[in-house]
Amino acid sequence: MSGDPAAACQNQKLDHLLVVTEKQMSSYENIEKELTSKCDVSDLDGVDTRVKDLEEKLLKYDAKLEPRLASLDMALQRPLPQHTSSA
Repeated sequence: MSGDPAAACQNQKLDHLLVVTEKQMSSYENIEKELTSKCDVSDLDGVDTRVKDLEEKLLKYDAKLEPRLASLDMALQRPLPQHTSSA
């Protein structure tokens, strides 16, 4: 080799590029391994649907309960009739 500085610089850049690419590939493989242990998207969609159904049911129960609580509150605010005892 003639010791051309431009060629040496280019070789260093290529070596650096190869090292960076190898690190990225290693990182990708690690991420891929971690993803295999995660839940499936369809499982998550099923859980999400169930949660939404439960939220809807809770809102319906709340809507039914609110008027009942309001009428009970009004009934409790009325004064109780006075009873006279015949003792």
